[in-house]
Amino acid sequence: MDQILTDVNLDYAEYRLFLCNEESTFVHVDIHNKEFEGKCPHDGSELIEIGEIPPIKCPRCNQDLVTEVSEPLEERDSSI
Repeated sequence: MDQILTDVNLDYAEYRLFLCNEESTFVHVDIHNKEFEGKCPHDGSELIEIGEIPPIKCPRCNQDLVTEVSEPLEERDSSI
């Protein structure tokens, strides 16, 4: 029973929204991914985490953004 658990919750993912300033794009990234280094995948620049609400304007086209919050899907009863 002297087992060391190093890879606990391998199936757990937590995606967060980031802004890649150099490319002016939004990037959603699993922050628990071993390869995630906080860098933009396109150009390697530092990512800026978006807080609770995305910016009001699109960083690329400067148009107003429309946001929608969706609730998690309900679990279905498998006995039906």
